[in-house]
Amino acid sequence: SCEHQITHFSSRNRVSRSRQLLSLRNHHRRPTLESRAAISFSAADIEDLRLRYEAADIDGDSYLNAEELRGVLECTDTFCLDRHWLPMEQVHSILATYDVEGKGKIGFEQFINLAGDQQLLEGKLEEYLEAFSGMDKDGSGFIDVQEMTAYFQTLDSSPSQDEIESMFDQGDLNDDRMIDFAEFLGLLRSKALDLQGVLKYLEMPPVETTPVAEKKVELPKSGVVTMIHGKSEMDYIRTNLNKPVILMIAFHWCRPCKGFARKYERFADGFKEVTFLKVYGEENEDTKALVQSLSVKSSPAFYLFDKAGDLVANFKGANEERFRTEILQFLNNKTAAEAKM
Repeated sequence: SCEHQITHFSSRNRVSRSRQLLSLRNHHRRPTLESRAAISFSAADIEDLRLRYEAADIDGDSYLNAEELRGVLECTDTFCLDRHWLPMEQVHSILATYDVEGKGKIGFEQFINLAGDQQLLEGKLEEYLEAFSGMDKDGSGFIDVQEMTAYFQTLDSSPSQDEIESMFDQGDLNDDRMIDFAEFLGLLRSKALDLQGVLKYLEMPPVETTPVAEKKVELPKSGVVTMIHGKSEMDYIRTNLNKPVILMIAFHWCRPCKGFARKYERFADGFKEVTFLKVYGEENEDTKALVQSLSVKSSPAFYLFDKAGDLVANFKGANEERFRTEILQFLNNKTAAEAKM
């Protein structure tokens, strides 16, 4: 579940304080003060954190501002949801806790401290989806108060009905008497960090776009990744291309999407029989419509269409081996189908 399970970093094989501080100095431009958390991390942990920090540093200034920090707090190493779910009010509160220099942003050492306080999320989205689905007994995509009650009644120490109702009301941000997946994640994080209030969706501001009918649309070429900018453009390609297509759904705040971008380009160069497309789901209202039409719940997400434009498969996650397996299976199925014709 976008895994909002808090992970304790291993302290095995911990390196000496001097070695870690030297490592910090070598990778950071400004003088390094001792990190209270660094001495509890192994050298491998420090390097993993550095990679995570650098991927989150979108503007490349060696600091994380509030928006960059939100991205790293909301995502795991392999998944982000299809929208922001951590309120900026909470992000600013976390930022203020670690912004010891009052700059409105944090450096790598403060990021180490943040990680040491177990603020970062690790793991697999599937585990949270499994937990969510386990409570969503009717498969509606929402949890109602009866389903939440039934779940808590299976526990050895079940809260009272009033406590369950209070928890449900805390998570039900739009008062529709249902908990969706993002609200579910909000409840989990609030409980894990002992924070008051609930997490709510942040709506992306609408962006005016030019309809496909009003601009020239060129069909994408093989061997490269072609950016598209909405559902109308995708529909046009599916109708007119007459070639297998894979579409990558990404979001600008999605760190795993950013990390997989070059691999996706290499796959496009290697599988020229498939047209590779990519879209940023929050770019405008038409891209949001595309995301909604495909029921995207996390990113990166991939959708495979046959040459007739029909959706035949989809999968998610920034896993190179999984991607290669899915593409090869897709092409094998295509070849088998064509052989029968």
